[in-house]
Amino acid sequence: MKNGILALAGATGAFGALIVAGFLLAFSALVMRSLDRIAAGSAIEAMQAINVIAVRSLLMPAMFGTALLALVLAIAAM
Repeated sequence: MKNGILALAGATGAFGALIVAGFLLAFSALVMRSLDRIAAGSAIEAMQAINVIAVRSLLMPAMFGTALLALVLAIAAM
């Protein structure tokens, strides 16, 4: 039973890490390049708006949740 739970937790953590990595890749490949094409003042305003929304989105639980899950799995593997 314990091995099944650990396997499920590992798969969930891996999937979460893939989702976060995909988001960060898309952000760096698309959003940052787009911000580079507009005036500096507008880019700063846009990035500040993105930062406000990002903190309140599902991104934070996904990022910190997968990190916490990885830590728990590392401890359980000892």
